Parts: sequence; C-alpha cells; structure tokens
Amino acid sequence: MARTKQTARKPCQYTPRQIYQFPDHTGQTYTVVDPSGCDAITKLSVHLYSLGPLTVSSEDVGELLLRSRPFTDWGNARNKWPRVDVYPPLASIEACIEHHQREKVHRQNAKLELHRQVAASAGEDGDDAQEAVAKLRGREPLPHIVPTWCCSGKFWVDRYTSMQRYRSFILVVPEDCASWGDVERTGLWVVKFDQDVTDEMQLSVDDARLLDESDSGGPEEWVVAHKRAFGPPVCIQRLMLSQTELIESRGGGYDHDFFNLPSTLMDEWIHLTQVFWDCTYSKPCCDGCDEGERHDDCELDLTEHVFDEDGQCLECRRFLDSTG
Repeated sequence: MARTKQTARKPCQYTPRQIYQFPDHTGQTYTVVDPSGCDAITKLSVHLYSLGPLTVSSEDVGELLLRSRPFTDWGNARNKWPRVDVYPPLASIEACIEHHQREKVHRQNAKLELHRQVAASAGEDGDDAQEAVAKLRGREPLPHIVPTWCCSGKFWVDRYTSMQRYRSFILVVPEDCASWGDVERTGLWVVKFDQDVTDEMQLSVDDARLLDESDSGGPEEWVVAHKRAFGPPVCIQRLMLSQTELIESRGGGYDHDFFNLPSTLMDEWIHLTQVFWDCTYSKPCCDGCDEGERHDDCELDLTEHVFDEDGQCLECRRFLDSTG
C-alpha cells in the first residue's frame, strides 16, 4: 500500500490559497475556501450555514473558521485539513438540514453522470469502461461531500468507541451572531442527522452466563442484552469552538467545574474524523518537500491512490480487508 504519514513532524501554518464559487442545487452561489494550495479541491469538508446576514464576507468567515483551533490543532496532529463550503443564509436549522440533504444528492448525481459519460466514451467493453473511470482517480465535477461521518457497518464492532451514528454533519451560525467575534463569544450550532443504525448495533450483549438448574432439569447458558442509545434522530448542540473560548465565556479561570465542562467543537471535530480509516481524507506530508531539500522516496510522489465511487481509496480498502 502506498505510504502516507499520519502525523506531521512539525506544525503547519494555515495559509488559504484557493477560493472557489459554485452553484448549488437551487442555482444560488456558495463559496469554497480551500487551504490545500493545489489544483485538486480538498475532499474533507465542513459545511457552514447561517441563520442571518453576517458582517464579514463568505471568504473571510470561511477563512476565520479554518484558522480556529478545532481545525488548526487537529490538522497539525493528524493531517486532517478540511476545506469549508459557506452557503447563503437560510431561515432555520431545519431549512439548513434539508438543503444539505438535497445538495448531497445533487453532487453525487453530478459525479455519477461524469462516470457515465467517461465510461460511454471508452466504448462497449466493460473492462475498458471501468479502467477509464478508474483513471479519474477520484476527480469529481463538483466539490466532494463526505457521504457518512460514522464508521461503516463492516468495521463497526460492539466495543467501538464511537457511539454516534450520524451520516451528516453541518455547522450553523446562530441568528444572534452577526460577526466572527460573536461566534467566538457564543459558539456555533453543531447539527448531526441522517442516522445509520443497524439492528446488530442496537443491542449490547454481555458475556454468557451459566445459570443454575432450569425448569428443564439441566443448566442453561444465558446472555444479558442491553439496548444501546445512539442519540436523537437529529442532534443539535450549541458548542464553543474550544476549551479556551469556553473558559473565557465563563469569565476565565479554572474553577471547580473545569473538568465537567461540556464538549466543544474541537472535541466534536476530533471525534468525527477518527472514523476515517484510510487516506481519502488525510493529506500526505513530506519533510523533504517542507524543507525544500533534494530527497528520494518523496511521500507525495508515492501516494498513488485510486478511489472508488464512494470516494474511498481502493488500496487502503484492500489493506483493511486483508487485516480483518
């Protein structure tokens, strides 16, 4: 499997270099702020909505969000550097949810149409069509949206630490926030929805127990099953960006409630991205390139990944399949 480094050896500076604009499924324009600095738009994405007009531009609010600690700290820790899509204001959180659901379908259909056209141009041979689509190497006509923020059922196990099963995740600027300073003082709405819970995930089974004599006259083996809760169908929380903003909002200082503080956007972002097991949403890094020195075995050159229709790396998937 091609190599990628999961931890950068030195902190990176956030320097956004690319601003894009695209029409959404309604024809309105949204803004993409991408710090990748390359032609390919970053696949890992955050989707920012607002419930009222802001005093800062879409480009500025996207950049300020990506400069905040949840994304810079975790990006330096695990190479999770996202882009942000900033949408025009909507009337309610429910409207934001509906817009995101339809936008997911819209961009997925655009990708499937591109694959259809590429396959058709390759001729009637099925192998040639598959090879032509594979050569796209994950390229899409519209910016990619993460299809799900929960671990796939194939790799989910009963002891898996992530107890949330939401496929979709957006951020919403509250109606009482007009500037980024307001957001830093009062936080953002974190909205998670589209649950994906199978019957097997709903029950937690303890180890089997051998009970005493049963009515049948012999010992019987029993198990104790507990029903597991995965949260409401739509989870809406207003969270501060990080512990620093949270402490400042409480007047500063380390009072006796410090260790019982509620979670923050930084906590949520770390939790959400930990379900990604392959390279699709991680950016490779190379110390030689960072230092500007001549070097062999460049990590960036070795990253020869091919993505399937779900945006997952086939090489990483084969590796995970082989390791169980």
